[in-house]
Amino acid sequence: MARSEGRLWSTPALGLGPGCILICLCVASAQGGTSSTADRAFPSSPHAVCVGDCTNDDSVTVDELITMVNIALGNTGVCSAGDANLDGGITIDEIVTAVNNALSGCGAEPPPTPSLTPTATPTPGLPDVSGSWREDQYVLRSSECDGDFTAVVVDAVQQPPVCDYRISQNGASITAVDCNANSVSGTVDETATIRLSQPEETDTEEGCTIAESVDASIDASHSPTVAVGTLRFRFSGACAPLFNCTIVIQSRWIKL
Repeated sequence: MARSEGRLWSTPALGLGPGCILICLCVASAQGGTSSTADRAFPSSPHAVCVGDCTNDDSVTVDELITMVNIALGNTGVCSAGDANLDGGITIDEIVTAVNNALSGCGAEPPPTPSLTPTATPTPGLPDVSGSWREDQYVLRSSECDGDFTAVVVDAVQQPPVCDYRISQNGASITAVDCNANSVSGTVDETATIRLSQPEETDTEEGCTIAESVDASIDASHSPTVAVGTLRFRFSGACAPLFNCTIVIQSRWIKL
């Protein structure tokens, strides 16, 4: 099968990994080509993000840990939930994360870490979420998009794998500046939830126009914490077989 040519444009994002504010995969051929990352297995429907939960029952058992170890050693086994970074293998870090999930339960979060250096001017009743935050450990949470397109988006989000952000706060208003000096505005509420929104941006190549908008939510009440970014794509023009779809990416945020 002939492979279609594609190009990827990306500018840094806030709250979603520095590789994804505008991501366009424009296909010059509508004859069913594949991208260079087509050999990576990205699901087209939501999947569990609890690392080590091979059976998707919201828990990690000893048998599942053994399965992950066997896969890491090169033996046969199937555990898609063990591959947190979606690189097609099982690493020591992923096994350690799975062990923690087995001990603490899926979705368990560490207790809050107090901020030692307040730098904001928060409104009374609103928490202070300002300071430096680090984002890493990007995980595909769900995707309605084509598998090849999803793979390209995830690859872009994960480059670079670590990005530091500076959050400034004035009352309920938030400004976030990422590791590439890109900024976006948002809000924080009484629960310390930061919400960032990137207005829709578009780009066109080879007659295919892709529009992307981004919404991110970060629970900044404690650290480490989880950020969830929702990427919405609209396609028009000569974009077949691509279709309007949504990708949800989860990442870890740590207060520095």
